[in-house]
Amino acid sequence: MKITVEIDGKRHPARLPYEHATYVVIDVKCDGCGCEPMHVSGSTQHVESHDTYAARAYCACGKPVGTIRAQMSTIFGIEEDARVLSGRCRVY
Repeated sequence: MKITVEIDGKRHPARLPYEHATYVVIDVKCDGCGCEPMHVSGSTQHVESHDTYAARAYCACGKPVGTIRAQMSTIFGIEEDARVLSGRCRVY
């Protein structure tokens, strides 16, 4: 999985601070609270393309900063993988 945060048209690489974290960290200073590195989380997730989720990005202080994207490793695409995983078991 590759996570990026787009702020004012520029994409910044993001990293998880630890496994199963609810936010990502980017090396950018927040205009709202001044924290650096910025802790970013997302809201209103949707499927943006074949292999990418997107959501509105917010700093930990609550200031909206842009868009967070997670590009997934998938064979058939996000939606098709979900259909296969939640479908009934088949034996051929």
